Amino acid sequence: MFELGYFSAAFGTWRPQSVRIPVTWTHHLLGGHNTVDPTWMNRVETVVDWALDEGLWVVLNVHHDSWKWFNMNSPTPEKEQKFETLWKQIAARFSLKPERLIFEALNEPAGSASKATADAYNNAYLQFQNMVRNSGGYNKNRITSLESLYGNSDWGNAWFNKIPASWGDKWSYQIHFYSPYDWIWGA
Repeated sequence: MFELGYFSAAFGTWRPQSVRIPVTWTHHLLGGHNTVDPTWMNRVETVVDWALDEGLWVVLNVHHDSWKWFNMNSPTPEKEQKFETLWKQIAARFSLKPERLIFEALNEPAGSASKATADAYNNAYLQFQNMVRNSGGYNKNRITSLESLYGNSDWGNAWFNKIPASWGDKWSYQIHFYSPYDWIWGA
């Protein structure tokens, strides 16, 4: 079971309000047709439910997959279809979860530091957002989270497309700040 009791020993009455559940789906797609292994999907749902039952806001994402197969240096229809197929399954499975569940399209989208790569991700985000919004249940109003190329704020400011007004206010934009890099990763 997911218990937050261990926080009281270290932090007194402080409790986290949210948890990010990074999920790597790559090794759990059944061959050829990109179906998520039902055992894996069940496990992910169990962990998400534990966190939701604790009253936490939960961010569920596609974590290492952009490094494994969804690097958009060279976008292909096959990559785009695999991304859409994966998110259709996730969105359908979690469509009736409460609003405290947030979908994060990708963690640190990988690729060359170029406008062309950023544009490929911008297109993928449009695909993601439209698919989630049209997938039923509570997903029409689900908060989604988008991230710039490698989570880099400079590249995001330069290349992240303006969000269509039709998306409303149920989305977020995140960056990952690793500076000074040697201090962060050398700790």
